[in-house]
Amino acid sequence: MKNLFIISLMLVAFMACTSSEKQQEELKVFIGADMEGITGVVNSREECSSSGKDYEMFRKIMTEEVNAAIIGALKA
Repeated sequence: MKNLFIISLMLVAFMACTSSEKQQEELKVFIGADMEGITGVVNSREECSSSGKDYEMFRKIMTEEVNAAIIGALKA
């Protein structure tokens, strides 16, 4: 899932970079995220469950990764 997330971000950046400058169309970006696809998740049952000991840490990591995707899309 992590690779899929990275590939999705690269695709968004590619689409933004290859759009014609003559076209003034607004680029729309959809970003979907789930905890199973983020950095460091190995055992989704334990790490992505609200009762898991590392749940809060992975919530923070997911938020940071989504924010990075947003920043990348805005810059592109």
